Amino acid sequence: MGKNVVSKTHWFCFYSTPEGLEDVSTYPTLFAALIRTGKWSTEDLKKLAGLNFLRVMKDVEKVL
Repeated sequence: MGKNVVSKTHWFCFYSTPEGLEDVSTYPTLFAALIRTGKWSTEDLKKLAGLNFLRVMKDVEKVL
């Protein structure tokens, strides 16, 4: 799993939720932690916040 996964909710489809990330209300904490690592750019965070999902849906529309 990398920075180009469809969305953060994708993680929770196949794995148990980590302690402290039980629902969407904790996403600001998640994003703050990712920013603190220094490994996630603004563009990466935008992808995680929903741009990856939109990219995939645009590709799906092309097929349909």
